[in-house]
Amino acid sequence: MNLILIPVVSSLLLFFLAVTLFSSGFVFWISILLAFFSLLLSLFFYVSDRFTGEGVNQAVFFHLYKGFEGVDVFSFKFELIVFFSFVFLSVVFFVFIVNFRCRRPVFLISTFTQLVISFSVACFAVFLHPSIIEAKMILSQWWSPRDLIVLNHEMSSFEDFDVAVSGRRDLVFVYAESLERTFFEDSLFPGLISKIEQLEAGGLSFAGIRQAPMTDWTIAGMVSSQCGIPLATYKSNRNDFSDGLRFVPGATCVGDVLRFNGYRNVYVGGASLDFAGKGRFYKEHGFDEVYGMEELQAVAEKPLATSKWGVYDDHVFEFSLEKFKELADESEHFSLFVLTLDTHPPSGHVTPGCDDVVYGVGEYPILNAVKCADSMIYDFVLSIEKEAKSRGRDVLVVVASDHLMMRSDASGFFEGKDEERANLFIVRGENVPSGVVERESTTLDIYPTLLSMLGWNVDSLALGRNLLSEQETLVEKYGKHNFFEMVKKWRMGLWKTWSADS
Repeated sequence: MNLILIPVVSSLLLFFLAVTLFSSGFVFWISILLAFFSLLLSLFFYVSDRFTGEGVNQAVFFHLYKGFEGVDVFSFKFELIVFFSFVFLSVVFFVFIVNFRCRRPVFLISTFTQLVISFSVACFAVFLHPSIIEAKMILSQWWSPRDLIVLNHEMSSFEDFDVAVSGRRDLVFVYAESLERTFFEDSLFPGLISKIEQLEAGGLSFAGIRQAPMTDWTIAGMVSSQCGIPLATYKSNRNDFSDGLRFVPGATCVGDVLRFNGYRNVYVGGASLDFAGKGRFYKEHGFDEVYGMEELQAVAEKPLATSKWGVYDDHVFEFSLEKFKELADESEHFSLFVLTLDTHPPSGHVTPGCDDVVYGVGEYPILNAVKCADSMIYDFVLSIEKEAKSRGRDVLVVVASDHLMMRSDASGFFEGKDEERANLFIVRGENVPSGVVERESTTLDIYPTLLSMLGWNVDSLALGRNLLSEQETLVEKYGKHNFFEMVKKWRMGLWKTWSADS
């Protein structure tokens, strides 16, 4: 709160000068209005800081834009009393000024000099006010009228999308935590991903899937690949969705489309569903069953071993395989989404069953975890395909990274690779051709591509473009650098996805 001390003192000084020194009516009223405006900004900053703990930040702009749904306004009773008291006293003071302007300047100075004095004090009271500075910084980073025009133009409407479809496939989608394509480079990591490479050889792989802004952590990677939009958060902690708002209700995602078509949708992940809003995202976007750490522990016959992030991947895959059998036996159509954990940076968490799995001499724990994940994902995919075949199910199996690897104990291997790094996206299934599709794209493009391979006729959805169609991706159209810069300026425009009527 020390940040507003100088503006408050400056606004009071401006009041004093207006009443005692400024003889010009124009300078007098300008000074009074600026002083009031400065005090109002200080009050705004104070209330915002009590709300956010960080002054005026993106959360303040978000709720000014969207409203205060999910905010317990009455928990800020004191701030409300201060605000309305200030408004009341301001009205009273203005009436007093208008009806009793009995002042005579002690010093006779020119109007120009009065303006210079007023402007000098106003600089500290208004123009250098932390509310103004922080608002300007936020708007410069996340808002551009020109770029918002592009956003509205490129956001593909669902009005032309036929949600219903026949000849549908079942779906198993494995999000491999941080398992980007760089791990496939034998020059850097010889033999590290040898088994997933075999999966890739028998399926259709997509190269060139870059990581756009606001898609670079797990829940954002899921939203981008399932909804075709970046996750435009509104708090400094991008994993904090504890305010009770519905999770991007303005977006139509894979789960929503599948649910409309009678699919039974299931999500399984080892981490708590409360973390980063994953549970709310899946529950509110068409999923019938959602399992996290607590749910897996509840149905287990004995307590499951856990890392700091949640249940180890071997238990997650074991449960997921049994759930697949149940879905295949009981459901007309279904999807099963699985998220791994053990390759989470910085050092990974090797599943106890992989204690003897070491990559190289074992000096990089994260690479030991990746080597273990390579085997577990391979075994899980083959088991799924075997069970699907025995039941006569037409299942599309996807293995994809949720995002690029963040800083880890193997970060040195990624130095100088920023322009080349890409996400993993492999698709296997009956009549899915083997090969590699090389296109400059992002995880946003996974959404329509996935639906098209499940049986939908779609070229574009939201900001995603079908990588099997001839339509340009937005990276191809605008160039990677320009597109990423535009996405950053789209944040406030994308806040509309947090409203159901967007």
